[in-house]
Amino acid sequence: MQAPVPAPVPGSVDTFDAQTYRALADAQAAINSIKSDIANGKLTATPTIKAVLNQAIMDYNAANVLWQQYHASGGKTAQAPITAATNKVQTDVGQLVTTGGGQ
Repeated sequence: MQAPVPAPVPGSVDTFDAQTYRALADAQAAINSIKSDIANGKLTATPTIKAVLNQAIMDYNAANVLWQQYHASGGKTAQAPITAATNKVQTDVGQLVTTGGGQ
């Protein structure tokens, strides 16, 4: 049985654009969920969690700027910096989960 093919992202310029959009949307959802858990008292904002969360937010913002430039250019900017930045965000989110944000 074949894995289901994800639906195309409306307005994406190419597959890379769509995949990066999905990766950043997932990272943003994870970041927002952890922020919500802290605000609602479900998660204690220890110094470690704060540091990792703040790093994830900064890295997300940097990756999003690169992706926005790629998207706005119609796919004419380099993909490698976007891939590296997106991978860093995904690593940050994984670290948030392992430091207690995935309760």
